[in-house]
Amino acid sequence: MQLIIYLVDDGSSDGTAAAVNELHPEVVLLRGNGSLYWGGGTRLACERAILENPDFILWLNDDVELEGLAVETLLSTSRLFESKAIVAGSLSEARTGSHLYGGYRQSNPKRPLRFEPVTPSDQPQKVATMNGNVVLVPRPIWRLLGPPDKRFGHNMADMDYGLRSRSHGFDVVVAPGYVGTCQSNPGKQAWRDASTPLLDRWRFVISPKGLPPTEWLCFTFRYGGIRWPLYFLSPYLRAAFPTLMSRRKSRRPAE
Repeated sequence: MQLIIYLVDDGSSDGTAAAVNELHPEVVLLRGNGSLYWGGGTRLACERAILENPDFILWLNDDVELEGLAVETLLSTSRLFESKAIVAGSLSEARTGSHLYGGYRQSNPKRPLRFEPVTPSDQPQKVATMNGNVVLVPRPIWRLLGPPDKRFGHNMADMDYGLRSRSHGFDVVVAPGYVGTCQSNPGKQAWRDASTPLLDRWRFVISPKGLPPTEWLCFTFRYGGIRWPLYFLSPYLRAAFPTLMSRRKSRRPAE
């Protein structure tokens, strides 16, 4: 099996590109200007990979440390589903071993945008969608869907890809066990924190790494059902009034 590695260097200034060229000249280096984020970087790599008509495209974040048999686990899981499923790898936190990224299930059919993380077991598990940190996409799926949707710059590109795949009759599957480790991002939900200044909360929630309004509008309209306007407004209300929203949530009966 031929392996081609595409590395997106999105305007880094730490010598990454030069080091890769020197140590691994076989790697295809793709350059950005610093504004690609996850969606744009993955899309750029996929666009180039598709030109080779590969059997599989493997998405891999730069902060992931793969276990020795990770790729074999992903491929063997794909074979179980006859290469007609996206296979997501689960990652644990490098220091604590706690679950970080992987697949998600929809916890309540009446709340289509409420997702719960799925802890991997010793068997593959079908899920609703996935994080994009370690994802194996077989040829039948990337031929139909292409790269991640250009409407999404960062947070929602991977979740959208999994949901769109299922809408076309494919499965999304979590591979057995953990395939690697990475580090958590403690600031990811800072916009929910009442102790964070209002302006900072607002700037973050509408930033490329938060929930930019045009992207969040597209996502909620696609997958939120008839309640999509409420889902669309919810994070911005939480950012503006986190204490009020948390009190309102605490008064709700347990679901």
